[in-house]
Amino acid sequence: MLHIHLPTHHSLRAFIALLVGALLLAPALTMSQEMTLEEVIGELSSYEDRSSGTPGSARAASFIQDYLSGLGLAPQTYYFPIPVREVRHSSITVGGKTVPLQPLMNNAVTPQATDGLLSGPLYWVDRGNLKDFDRKQIKDAILLMDFNSGGNWLTAASLGARAVIFVDHQITRANIFYQEKEELSPIQFPCFWMTDTQATELFGSYREAPNGLVSDTVSLSAQIVWKNVLEKNIYCLIEGRDPTLSKQLVIIEAFYDSTAYVAGRSPGADESISIATMLKLAEHFSRQPPSRSFLFVATSGHAQSLHGMRDLIWSMKERTKLMRDQRRDLKKQISRGEETLELLSELSFPLSEDAERDAILAEAINNDLRFGIDNISKQLMNLRMGQSSTAIKEQINLLADRRFAMRRLGWAISYHDLPSEEQQILEDLLPQVDQTLRADIEDSQTQITALESALDFRQLTRDFNEIGAIISLHLSSHGIGVGGFNRGWLYLLRPRINRTGMFSVIGDVFENATTASYGTARYVDSLRPNRLRTWDSYFLDRPFLGGEVSSLAGFIGVTLATIGDGRTSWGTPWDTAERIDKVYIEDQLALLTDMLEGVSVAKGLHSGIFPRMGYSSVTGTSNLLLHGELFANYPTTDTVLLSYQGIAKLYGWVNRDGTFLYKGISDKKNVFDKLIIEGYRFDQKTGQVIWAIDKKETTKTNYRVKIVRNAMKTRLIMFPSRQTTIFDLLEPRSLDHMTKLYLFDGRRDATPQRYWYSRIDTRESIISSIYLAPGSYLKLTLSDNVLTPKLILSNGSMEKPLGTGYPVDEYPQIINTMFHSAKDFWSLLTPRIINLESHGIYDDRINALKARGLTALAESSRHLEELNYTAFREAASESLALAARVYTQIEKTQKDVLFGVLFYIALFVPFAFCMERFLFGYANIYKRITAFSLILVALILVIYNVHPAFEMAYSPMVVILAFFIIGLSFMVTLIIFFRFEEEMILLQRHASHMSAAEISRWKAFVAAFFLGVSNLRRRKIRTILTSSTLIILTFTIMSFTTVKSNVQENRLFFKDDAPYQGLLLQRLNWRSLPTQATEILENSMQGISVPAPRIWLDAPDPTRTIQVPLRNQSQRTYLEGLVGLSPNEATVTGIDRLLSAGRWFTEDDHNAIIISDSTASELGITTG
Repeated sequence: MLHIHLPTHHSLRAFIALLVGALLLAPALTMSQEMTLEEVIGELSSYEDRSSGTPGSARAASFIQDYLSGLGLAPQTYYFPIPVREVRHSSITVGGKTVPLQPLMNNAVTPQATDGLLSGPLYWVDRGNLKDFDRKQIKDAILLMDFNSGGNWLTAASLGARAVIFVDHQITRANIFYQEKEELSPIQFPCFWMTDTQATELFGSYREAPNGLVSDTVSLSAQIVWKNVLEKNIYCLIEGRDPTLSKQLVIIEAFYDSTAYVAGRSPGADESISIATMLKLAEHFSRQPPSRSFLFVATSGHAQSLHGMRDLIWSMKERTKLMRDQRRDLKKQISRGEETLELLSELSFPLSEDAERDAILAEAINNDLRFGIDNISKQLMNLRMGQSSTAIKEQINLLADRRFAMRRLGWAISYHDLPSEEQQILEDLLPQVDQTLRADIEDSQTQITALESALDFRQLTRDFNEIGAIISLHLSSHGIGVGGFNRGWLYLLRPRINRTGMFSVIGDVFENATTASYGTARYVDSLRPNRLRTWDSYFLDRPFLGGEVSSLAGFIGVTLATIGDGRTSWGTPWDTAERIDKVYIEDQLALLTDMLEGVSVAKGLHSGIFPRMGYSSVTGTSNLLLHGELFANYPTTDTVLLSYQGIAKLYGWVNRDGTFLYKGISDKKNVFDKLIIEGYRFDQKTGQVIWAIDKKETTKTNYRVKIVRNAMKTRLIMFPSRQTTIFDLLEPRSLDHMTKLYLFDGRRDATPQRYWYSRIDTRESIISSIYLAPGSYLKLTLSDNVLTPKLILSNGSMEKPLGTGYPVDEYPQIINTMFHSAKDFWSLLTPRIINLESHGIYDDRINALKARGLTALAESSRHLEELNYTAFREAASESLALAARVYTQIEKTQKDVLFGVLFYIALFVPFAFCMERFLFGYANIYKRITAFSLILVALILVIYNVHPAFEMAYSPMVVILAFFIIGLSFMVTLIIFFRFEEEMILLQRHASHMSAAEISRWKAFVAAFFLGVSNLRRRKIRTILTSSTLIILTFTIMSFTTVKSNVQENRLFFKDDAPYQGLLLQRLNWRSLPTQATEILENSMQGISVPAPRIWLDAPDPTRTIQVPLRNQSQRTYLEGLVGLSPNEATVTGIDRLLSAGRWFTEDDHNAIIISDSTASELGITTG
């Protein structure tokens, strides 16, 4: 029964309102009291997709509010903005039939839109290995690919495919198969997902299609856009019953959103256990109030690096004055906008004289007018750079006149006496101004809503004496227990940070509260790790945990996480309620209930020592530099920001006024990582990038922000851009990622005035997207080191070896990048080799490499025409690797010749000095210097005209000038150095009253040298003979002595009777090889018919073992090592003969393991 107490002074209207509220509350109350934990999970997982910004997320928030209201609590809403991708529509049309199609969100920032209708033939390419592409016209095709294909979709993109549809056969249900397809670099290449059942219904027997051609034509259409939405954190307070402890607040947080790798297919059943458990805990404590006050918070944005949690903590740590000032400024903006809208609605042309109105109107039209001028300027540039004709000239004149009229309108002080042309422009502009103002007001109102909810939450927490602890839940259903953690992988803390002592008190509270038995669940004291078992060894995945956010803010922040569970189904379409361990989640709930009961009644939760405060925010502005303007002050509205700190991907949004705010960034005292910012504006219709950050104008310190304070500021400048994506950025010889990128403007062969390229130093991606201004021509060099280029793109030819560059308007992607690079390399190298040989410099090694490289290039071109992609890429890779070696050898040869010349010139200086003494022997210093200079110049002119090195140099005179500049600089340095030394010695002598020392050895040597040179004239015959002998010997040695460098391979036999032959490839410091290395090596070793690669799982610290939990019903054990082996291993080594039971792996085994007899015994597995 629900009792309502109504004071007598309340009106009848208030009574009716309360009665209606009670009637609405009754169904929710009944629902929450009747639902079990399993039913709550089932309800939340029925929403299909709870990722932030989706209808499922809104339904989940409403369900949580209703559930808490049904407990008699008063839930409140915390609003925060978050950028999300919205799928407006996505479909495939084949045979006149159109069906929905789910996009795969595998790119970190590109919305994956199709830019209208994407059509082409449809091929089935199985797992997307190179042999699966052979004999198929991949360019401009749409591909069906097995989902168990790793990152082979990038191979399809590099060959020119337009899109990929993954077919999931439901044997790869782990999220690792989705994560391995994620790409950090922006790329306009849509990927989609469907089940095998859907594919069969739509395409029939697609696997048996002749040559893989499933359909001659299919069409894809997808419109996906970025937008900024208001998400909700739901919170409610349960006040404590103890008069003293109730003044302390404990916050319990859990997330309710889900991760969505496939849009619209993210039930998130196992992922909802945290929020479902929190709701049941709230239900428990609503019936049995705790001693301390408990604040239950359901957060969203967990899949976006704990966005909701970071925003929540920011509201508690930000200065109140700054928040109130921001709210006041936003209200002023809204008030000014509404006044301007009212003024616009009352305008009537022709305008009367009104200075105040004109000032408001000038401010209102400023941005839209300047942007219109900028658009006309772009049109004029394109027309003037194109072909000329009478019609074009007339169009240019009309546009130029209109632009000048718009400029005059911008310069106008009053609008009552405007010429007719400018008045018409003003009238045409007003609808756009009206739309802009309304959007600005809506954006400001959204910010105020979020800000006021943050102030309300902040005030609620400030009503208590202290926040005793903030406890986050990160729970799943297939673990072996619960552990407490104050760190995770969102912030990669410095090794010196040790918080163990700070969390010892709350660790004791947890341990003392869990003395009972909880069936399959148990508490593990992971807050106090040791050298045998570190905190990170309890995780099979690398999750971002809420406790690390609150700990960074200086609170006692703890995450209670399920240990021994890889959470492999999270984010996948297969995370359904049927796969949950129902017994374990009930045991886990009982365990957590006792733990929070212990927290409720504990005397203290901390020792008074708190973690270092390192919670920072970054405020910035993002503006566009318009044509003809000196300063960038046009706000880049609706720009998406993707930033990295460590491995965390942090998303931001540029508001209508050009500002943005990042919350929850760690300062440099806690982490090594800077905040690395990327920013892109995507076209709403095409999904293509139209603005990117100007790397040069923004400067490195502004897009790579070092967090030295709790409140940092930065400034971004953007420019209109075109995207060009390049592929296969893996050095074919060393298998290292090529990260040293240098861009050139194809017209000037200099650094582009405006450019940006996606982050290339992650050493995970093998692609990069480059952004230049429209109409630009792209040239670049790329390498894995700073010494020699390994990849060149110049669009060269034999007529223009240096190339003209790739026009970015025509090349959104440079497909077959290795092939293009090999062609450009040889276009550049062939004339250089001819130039060397024309000057008598022959190198057999260069010629041999050249012959092999050009042969490989011709073969790759032939294989591409034959659609033999396996042989094509192998030949192109070989040609590129050989070209890089030839480039290095030619550069070395040219440098050797040039250094030889410099050596000659260096010898000419003492030779000229001695010749002056020998021939003239002037006593006058001026005559001596003149004679020396004339002899030196004569010698240099002789060698300048006879030595081929000067003909090979691009600027031979610069070489000589550089030598003299370096020589004179060295002389001046020596004079200053020796003068300084002399003064120091004199000061020391004066201080210690020492007498002058005898002449130094250096002075004695110099005096002896000059004496010997002066005596050259006295014995001319001896001098001539000695000099002739030295000259003949020197030239003889230099002419008949050669130095040859080579690489020698040594084989070290392990033993005489090795059971098999293998190849061990090791990188420096035993770093992991890239995932693409396996296929590259297999394709390059055609003689190996059954390759058997291996992989080792090692700990981050090589001095420690890994901890891999195994469970068979109630039996548990741990493994301290794992080796991944292929099905071919048995054929190579015969290791299957050692099996005591079972069988070896097959190609169809995706979830299988071979364990030792002792491990099987520990797990209770019989081998009979």
